[in-house]
Amino acid sequence: PMFFDELSKNRIVNIATSQAPQNEQMRLKKLGVQSVLLLPVFIEEDWFGFIGFDSNKKVREWDEYELLVLKTAAEIMGTFLKRTIIGQSLVEQKSFNRQMLDKLPSIVVIIDMNMNLVLWNKAGERLTGYSNEELANMSALQLIAEEDHEELRGAFQRILAHKSEGQELRLKHKKGTLTPYYWLGSLIEMNGEQVFLNIGLNISPQKEMERELREEKRFVDAVINGMPGTFFMLDEDLNYVRVNDNMAKELGYSIDELMSGEPLSIYPPEQQKVLLEKVDEVLNKGFVSVESSPISKDGKKLHRNLNAVRFDRDGETFILGTGQDISDLK
Repeated sequence: PMFFDELSKNRIVNIATSQAPQNEQMRLKKLGVQSVLLLPVFIEEDWFGFIGFDSNKKVREWDEYELLVLKTAAEIMGTFLKRTIIGQSLVEQKSFNRQMLDKLPSIVVIIDMNMNLVLWNKAGERLTGYSNEELANMSALQLIAEEDHEELRGAFQRILAHKSEGQELRLKHKKGTLTPYYWLGSLIEMNGEQVFLNIGLNISPQKEMERELREEKRFVDAVINGMPGTFFMLDEDLNYVRVNDNMAKELGYSIDELMSGEPLSIYPPEQQKVLLEKVDEVLNKGFVSVESSPISKDGKKLHRNLNAVRFDRDGETFILGTGQDISDLK
């Protein structure tokens, strides 16, 4: 009932099973569904059906970028169904086609086999800065950054081979500015000939987020490698996920050697059992402190005080630890 009510009002359902009403929750749990995404398909003002996705392995929430792509797909489906109902081709029905295309927030262009622009929507004019008359005499290559032309040709070849999974290409504005777009392409028939239907989604926010994440990673790397002591991160199976430069330097190993080795192997056999007990302790209590005597690559016995905490992220558990040199105290 809740799904019916939301979808009939043209609302997207994007929830975890645990958030659903009791009736829906029981049905979903019986099917092993952890999360569900439903997008309504409308034919003009009439609700026709929906596109549904289930996540059975884990609880997840689809993000805005995925919803934008899928909502566009639902709108195109609604348009296609309308075409079936009225019994005329989507592209040949020009008035309906223009109405549909111009309502879409994304840029939509149809390109022939010679790379010439055949059709575009209002968003195409607005986002490129070119008028309808100018676009009528342009090729697709003029709208894409020159450095991306080979990728564009390759994308068309993959579409022809039915192997296209989308392509990132930079849209070139009339003023010369370049904006990253993710393009979804497919083959359709228009006036008896095959043409490329392409939908472009502006991914500038995603690219900016990627840049910020890279900067954040650089900052974290600098902090970890700038620490006076050693730093390590282990997963639940006691495999290294991360170590800092100091740890590699003090032990005399390269970072690659440490990452591929067994963390406990650098400790004397009599200490390994104690450290395993401390691993259980940190997983259960969340924090542990212990003295240890790791052996460097050249056989030197070191003295380190280890502090470790439990860290949970995305359903996974890790151990974050630091080590301080206590040789002078010893």
